[in-house]
Amino acid sequence: MKLGKVLKVFRKLSDISAIEMHRKTGFSRSYISSIENDQRDSISMKVLEKYSEACAVKPSNILRIQEDSEEFNWDEKTLYIKVLKTLYYPND
Repeated sequence: MKLGKVLKVFRKLSDISAIEMHRKTGFSRSYISSIENDQRDSISMKVLEKYSEACAVKPSNILRIQEDSEEFNWDEKTLYIKVLKTLYYPND
């Protein structure tokens, strides 16, 4: 899965609305939408750090989930399960 999709799943499963993400990060709602809908070729480490801080997860955990999702060709259900596990058991 692309990074934007993974970020969106982390945000949703962290129970953070797009408006709340805007408040936490300072990013415009349209910028958040473009990230989460993979309309950007890349995002900066600063963006990743702000997302991870808002979701209370390490940036490395987000990147690991994204890399694993592509390597193992996860479906959406598997992605949600892995993100939930990361949110609730971050040290596993």
